[in-house]
Parts: sequence; structure tokens; C-alpha cells
Amino acid sequence: IRGLVKVKALHEQVAAMEKVAGQLKTNKEQVYQQIHQLKQSIDQLIHEIANTHMTATQIDNAYNDLVASIDREFRRLKQVVAEQKMKDEQDELKRIQSKLENEKHAIFDEDKRFEQEKEEFRQRSAIAQRQKEEEQLMGKVNAEESHRRKELREQELAEEAFLSEMNERERRDYDLARRIASETGSEVDLPHLQRKTRLNINQKHDLRGHNYAQLRDLINTSCDLELLDACREEFHRRLKVYHAWKLKNRKGKNSSAADDKDDELDEDRAPKAILNNAMPVSSASSASKKGGQGATAASNSKGGGSGKASEQRFFRIPFLRPNEQSSDASDQKKKGWWYAHFDDKWIARQMEIHPNKKPILLVSGIDDMNMCELSLDETGLTVKKGAEILENDFEQEWLKNGGREYLKKHHKKISSKYVLQSLEKHR
Repeated sequence: IRGLVKVKALHEQVAAMEKVAGQLKTNKEQVYQQIHQLKQSIDQLIHEIANTHMTATQIDNAYNDLVASIDREFRRLKQVVAEQKMKDEQDELKRIQSKLENEKHAIFDEDKRFEQEKEEFRQRSAIAQRQKEEEQLMGKVNAEESHRRKELREQELAEEAFLSEMNERERRDYDLARRIASETGSEVDLPHLQRKTRLNINQKHDLRGHNYAQLRDLINTSCDLELLDACREEFHRRLKVYHAWKLKNRKGKNSSAADDKDDELDEDRAPKAILNNAMPVSSASSASKKGGQGATAASNSKGGGSGKASEQRFFRIPFLRPNEQSSDASDQKKKGWWYAHFDDKWIARQMEIHPNKKPILLVSGIDDMNMCELSLDETGLTVKKGAEILENDFEQEWLKNGGREYLKKHHKKISSKYVLQSLEKHR
């Protein structure tokens, strides 16, 4: 009877094992199977004690063996549960660390995005402020130009009146001398006073004798900044003369379909609003001279204080090709965009993007004949509201439409040093 009591008490230990096994997340079936085997062993020993003749020693030995098996399995089960708990704690710690890292990265990305937005806002504010200053400057320049022309006209009129008076006086003296000579019977040869004009040429670099190839070589190889500016001035002056000659030549001919097509192609080099409303050269040059100090200061601030750095400006305006212009409102959907990158005062890159058409990419040194020949001041883009954009906005569109591949393909012919440096930086 004492043996039966002790053996039946082992069911409580097995029940405790079942509670511990319920905490397992893996291998539950295997553990429950082992617990079931222990239950069967307990029931079998109870049956043997009750139905067979066993001595006290045999009962104690069987009981001790069964207790040892239960203790061994219980210890192993507790160890598995402890390892599982430790693993769960480690996983939880990793999850918390990962969450903290993600939050840290999110905060860093948010701060970075905020700084980028702040910098873009600062740049756009600077563009708007500069545009306002250039509008005010242009108004002053136009007023001063008008006043200067008026003074020049008055000076020319006064000079013409003085020369006319001098010529009239000389004519009278000549007539008087001729009458005196005829009365005395002698002959006198007195020349008339003639108004002589002289060319006002005070140019350090006379490039009128250079051909196109020589100008392009100088632009690509020279390190003399004054010579480079003179070469670019002469190069774009010849482009203007060439396009003006083409336009005058076509207007003098009878219009035809072929001529109209040529006109359209000629006008495609820049939006019509820019070509038709180009500022006079005198006003543009005056504005560039007066605004040169401000532009240089802005350029120096971007270039780390170097006085040699040229200012880079980027623009975007709507562009509808001449052969696509129509009064139909539905055709307005065909409107594209004309992008321009000016390296200092001359255009370096030009891009046209039209719906459902392949983008047109042009680079100075490669496609000069098809690019805008006007200087930045002559285009009037600096005072056109909403036209100037950030460099990042231009570069995104340029790269998206295959600009890098186009530059790599023709990198030996590119004339803009800034474009070459940008290409090397992004390789």
C-alpha cells in the first residue's frame, strides 16, 4: 500500500511537466509523447504492484528508477524552456535594437530632407531676389540708355550744326578767294573742308581674320580669360550674322513649302518669344556691365571665393514648335519645354522635351549652329518670371533623357569647361 501511494504521487510531477511543456514553441509533440510514456510507466507499475507478488525491495527499486527517469526528463525540459526563453529575450532585444536603428535612420532621413528643402528654399529665394534686382537694374539701364541716346543725339545734332556752319564759312571764304583771284587774274586751288570719320576700334584681340576652326581651337585650348571672352564674343557675333543673313535671304525669295520648312527648322533653335523679343545689344551690354559685379559676387560665393569661376544659370520655359502651333485648344497638349544652361553669358547646353517625341539634346562645341546664339542678357530670361530653375532640376531632366551618354559620346568636342568637369565628376 505504501508503494502504491508513492507511485501514484508521481502523477503530480508528470502534471507539472505538462504545464512546463505548454510553454514550448517547438517540438511540443515530441515532449508530450515522452510525458505520455512516463504516464504509461507509472500506470504499469501500479498495475504490477496491485496484481503481482512484489517484495518491498522490488517496489522501491522500480519506484526509484521511475523517479530518476522523471527527474531526468524534467531537468531536460526545464533546460529547453530556459534556452527558449533566452532566445526569445535575445530576439526581443534585436527587435528593439532594429526598431531603434530604424527610428534613428528615419530621424536622420527626415533631417536630411528638411535640410535639402531648406537649401532649395534658400536657392529659390535667392533666384527670386536676384530676378527682382535684375528687373530693377534693367529698368534703370533702360532709362539711362534712353537718356544716353538722347544726349548722344543732341551731341550729334550740335556737331552736325557746327560742321555745317564751318562748311558754310569755308564755302564763303572759298567763293571770296575765287572772286579775288578772278579779279586779279591769278588762279588759286583751295580744297573744301571734308568731315573725316575714324573707326573707333580699341580692341585688344582682333579676331576678324580667324576662321571658325581657329576660333574653336582657341576656345578649347586657351587659358587666357580675356582671349576666351573675345573668342566667344566673335564666335557668337558670326552666328548672329549668319542667322540674320539666312532670314534676310529667305524673306527676299518667293515663299515656298521648302522655304517654310527651312524657316521652321531655323526657328527651332530657341523659342520664338526669345528670338523675336531679344534685347538690343547696347542695352544688354550695359546691363551686363552694371550687373557684372553682382554676378561675380554670386559666382564667387558658389565657387569658394575664386574670382575665376564663371556663374552657372539654368532656365526652363514652355516651347511650342512653329509647325505645331494651332488655334485648336486640343493642340495645346503638344506644348513642350525648352531647357537652357548658360555658362557665364553664353549657352552651354540646350534641351527640348516634347510629348511623345524623342528629346533633343544640344551641347556647345558640337551643335552650335542649331543652338541659341544670343547671350544671356540678350535673351531676357533673367527678368522672365518663373523661368530660372535650380541646377538640380536641370540635371535631373538632362540625365533622365540620356544627357550623360550624349556627353560621353562627344566629350572631345565640348567647349564648356564646367560641363567637362561635371561629366568627370559623375563618371
